[in-house]
Amino acid sequence: MTNTQSIRSSLLKVPGAQIYYEIQGAGPVLLMIPGGPTDAGIFSGIAPLLADRFTAVRYDPRGNSRSVVEGEPQDQEMDVHGDDAAALLAFFGDEPAFVLGSSGGGQIGLNLVARYPGRVKTLVAHEPPCMRLLRETGEDDKFLNVVQETYRAAGVGAAMQKFAEGAGLGPGRGAERKTPPSPELAEAFARTKGNAEFFIKHGMKPIGSYVPDVSALGKSATRVVVGVGEVSAGTMPYRTAVALAERLGVEPVVFPGGHGGYNNDAEGFAAKLHEVLSQSGISYATQGGFPMATATLDVPVSTDEAAILAVVETLSRAHREKDAVLFAAQFAEDAAIFNLAPPLIHHGVDLEEKKAWFESWSTAVTILARDMQVKVSGDMAICHGYLQMSGTKKGPEGSVRFWMRETLCLERRRDGWKIVHEHTSVPFYMDATLRPAFDLQPEEA
Repeated sequence: MTNTQSIRSSLLKVPGAQIYYEIQGAGPVLLMIPGGPTDAGIFSGIAPLLADRFTAVRYDPRGNSRSVVEGEPQDQEMDVHGDDAAALLAFFGDEPAFVLGSSGGGQIGLNLVARYPGRVKTLVAHEPPCMRLLRETGEDDKFLNVVQETYRAAGVGAAMQKFAEGAGLGPGRGAERKTPPSPELAEAFARTKGNAEFFIKHGMKPIGSYVPDVSALGKSATRVVVGVGEVSAGTMPYRTAVALAERLGVEPVVFPGGHGGYNNDAEGFAAKLHEVLSQSGISYATQGGFPMATATLDVPVSTDEAAILAVVETLSRAHREKDAVLFAAQFAEDAAIFNLAPPLIHHGVDLEEKKAWFESWSTAVTILARDMQVKVSGDMAICHGYLQMSGTKKGPEGSVRFWMRETLCLERRRDGWKIVHEHTSVPFYMDATLRPAFDLQPEEA
């Protein structure tokens, strides 16, 4: 069941941060939200097992690993985490997505569903640490205080050991792995150590103190599944998950392993997750058009093809963010460019001209790609298909939306694939008007 499609990564700019994300596979979007000080790499075991059925999108929450925040570190806010997740889903299209949130990632998923109704089809919140639901016993404050007191007295390592014990990650709780960690997972564990202090100082209390809006969740069209580990019984995350399920009026769903079952029994966890998501109905129909950021394909792609599609994806992102420098970086300096604007040929990208063009739009410029085909031969490649450009101009043109034809010729250079030739065109009606055919649309497949 392992999928051989390549992993593509990029950064999504959001208010106050840049969110690092990775994409793998084809099908409906499955957003994976890691918890605590972990990052996208923590799902490296299950993502390839699901990539033949889903577009698996995993990311580093802001402040962790490669998702760098602007300015000085601040205490995390759950609404901001929810906004980041919503921004990622919006980036990948309008269709309701599937979401897996693990531990603190489950808390983020619950915030997302409560505040962005309609964005999520099914949320699986696996052992979310809703500690305030145990308020009557006083365990919530006791646990959080013990970890922070340990941090002040003995440092990060001792504090994280206390945290792991309370989170059910200690020996005998499903921590024993069936196989040695992969190189990617080992790297993720190393990054997690680097995130630990930020998490203890700025993330642990906001995440653990967050109380899910049960009323909003109940009114949402999203199916909320509360997951628990089969060997987690008695741990705090297990009991908070059960308490949440009771308030939502649902039965917890048992997943293989413990709090980190997606790592310790990746195959079993992936199979159970697919079973749960399938109960909501999964459509594998290919959409007529999609933002190139999703770039999901129906067949496995080579590394070169994936890299070329990533170039096109970056062009789309540069338009959306009005980033002329990022746009120009995709082209060779001597590129021959035949675009819609005079003159007949442009030699390379004129940076100032591109900046001025971006400034002529009052909104982001959205580029929607469709039917992009890639052919690679040695160090040369051809990519062609359709692009739809839409947005609102500042001048009398107002709202703009039309399809055009796009052909790119790329050359492999020392710094990667670069566009050496671009040809963009719109057909003309061959009658007395000679008007451009802005009303044409690609035929349905």
